[in-house]
Amino acid sequence: MPGKTEYLNDWHRMMGQASSGALIKIVQSLLALLYSYCKVYFIKMSSKQGNNFWPCLGYNKCSEQRIIIVKKRVFQIALIAALLQVLTTVVACGKNAPAMVQNQTSTDPVVLTVANGTKIKTFSIAQIEEMPNLSGFAGQIDNSNKISGPIEYKGVALTDILNTIGGISTGNRVKITSSNNNAETFSYNQVTNGNIDIYDGLSGLTTTAPVMVPKLFVAFESNGAPLEAGTGPLEFGVMTCQFRVTRAALWVKNVIKIEVIQVK
Repeated sequence: MPGKTEYLNDWHRMMGQASSGALIKIVQSLLALLYSYCKVYFIKMSSKQGNNFWPCLGYNKCSEQRIIIVKKRVFQIALIAALLQVLTTVVACGKNAPAMVQNQTSTDPVVLTVANGTKIKTFSIAQIEEMPNLSGFAGQIDNSNKISGPIEYKGVALTDILNTIGGISTGNRVKITSSNNNAETFSYNQVTNGNIDIYDGLSGLTTTAPVMVPKLFVAFESNGAPLEAGTGPLEFGVMTCQFRVTRAALWVKNVIKIEVIQVK
């Protein structure tokens, strides 16, 4: 009959292939403990000389012991019970384990890269959506004074995104780049104080925002739906309020990169 070491080695190999880290240690400890409870029972009684193929535990005279090994079927049942206990523990550990940081485990494609010198951070669309949301109205007016919007947008404030790489200072500018390499650059004052020209959404005349200071943001949703192909998944724009718009030249479709750069 195989010894304790052989059984444990077999289990260790299986668990090593199926698991890793702390889980292996938990499973191996449980199996070792359960094995010790079901391996053999030693019953003191008269026996024939030589039935000492298992070490005697707690006895001085092996010749006076008879070793009764748990029958094979009983041992199999014990192993099944041990396996069920292990599986129950694994499931419980999985349910109670804290969620891992998405940026470490996410396999979603990267849609945005944010950089400030050697500080670089990447985001999937799901990670962008999990950041503090900014909701409100925004619209555009082009060079021919054609007005689009305002419509409702949902996104993330540019300052919140920049804060993930340490923010910006007065000596910085922010460059927004699209997937086709179109780019717009904004000053510290524009980014932090919303120093942006705004226009009436009906007349197209320069005006002021009666409700909120313009806020630069990255949109991932408009009118309650994801941005359309050709515009998203991310679009950079300026949020104002109802009946107020900003120059279309400030908006950047298909944003893929945001960089903090030094003023030259």
